[in-house]
This record gives sequence, structure tokens and C-alpha cells, in this order.
Amino acid sequence: MRSKRVINPEQRVKVALIGCGCISYKHIKAITTNNSRAELMAICDTNPFKPEDAKALIAKAAIESKITPTAVKSFTSFSDLLEESKRKPEI
Repeated sequence: MRSKRVINPEQRVKVALIGCGCISYKHIKAITTNNSRAELMAICDTNPFKPEDAKALIAKAAIESKITPTAVKSFTSFSDLLEESKRKPEI
């Protein structure tokens, strides 16, 4: 049986965005808007240009939300994201 993990409401949840297509800006905006509760730590897409486009969207969303953008790592492979990331995503 899988144990349920309880997340402290005072702690930020680490999120990795897999897929940087058309809807990704809405996800980026939602995570950025809720930056006191969630931290976007990585983005991943098989198209090597998509994560770079997403980084521009992250900067735009941060400006709109009036926050300082955090450093977000980009990957073209989901398995690489999990292997190389020292801060594993929770979602």
C-alpha cells in the first residue's frame, strides 16, 4: 500500500512542468501566482526550443505577478529531469 504524504501548508510544493505546449502558460501563471505555496523548479519538453520559450513565459508571469522569478532548470527528457535534479519535484 502506498503511504500518503502530508505536506506542511507552510512549505512550498516543488513542481516540474512536463510539456511546454500552448496551455503551459496557464500552468506557469498559476504556479507563479501561487508562489508562496508552489515553486516551479523544472520544465521539460522533447522539443529543445520549447523549454527556452517557457523560460520567457516564466519571466513574463513573474513580472505580471510582481515577484522575482526563481531559477528553473530545463530538460528535454523526463528521466534526465529526475536523475539530474537535486530537488525532486513533488508534483
